[in-house]
Amino acid sequence: MSELSTELSNTNTNPNKFVDKSRIVDDIEQKMTMRGYTATEIDCKRPWGAFLKFSNDEADMFVDEFFPGLSPVEARLGSEGAELSPKILVVSPGQRLSWQYHDRRAERWVFLTKGHYVKSDTDDETEARAADIGDVVQFSPLERHRLIGDKGGFTVVAEIWQHSDPDNLSDEDDIVRLSDDYSRQ
Repeated sequence: MSELSTELSNTNTNPNKFVDKSRIVDDIEQKMTMRGYTATEIDCKRPWGAFLKFSNDEADMFVDEFFPGLSPVEARLGSEGAELSPKILVVSPGQRLSWQYHDRRAERWVFLTKGHYVKSDTDDETEARAADIGDVVQFSPLERHRLIGDKGGFTVVAEIWQHSDPDNLSDEDDIVRLSDDYSRQ
């Protein structure tokens, strides 16, 4: 793990000490900025937690930082020059993102803290799998998945969007929700 990955893995995991997610997001933004990253969007209003998006121009640096050993071509799923979008997800303890899939992107996650995830090729949600620090998970376009926060503290995941349609890049609207704890469509 890189020094930055290690720093971010020290995010609050103590269930007996309340830490506001906005303080965690501010801390992550500060650490990323000190390493030369530019946050292009920060959203602390998600019911499950928060996210920070970074400049696509910094994607190769992000891949090198959080996915060591993964070449730029491998990160782009073999399509040299394909667009990548880096992001950090912060999931509040015990909260879940929607059971979802994407039409125009694949995703690769690395867990910077403990958490859980579900993945399936069908609409049927399977049993959640535990993830430890450093575990990497790859999702194909249309593959169903869900990220779940660890009950013992915040779950922090570095995510890279691997855009599959160069003429219509994926965005936050490219989410097909099959099930959602917060009744979002």
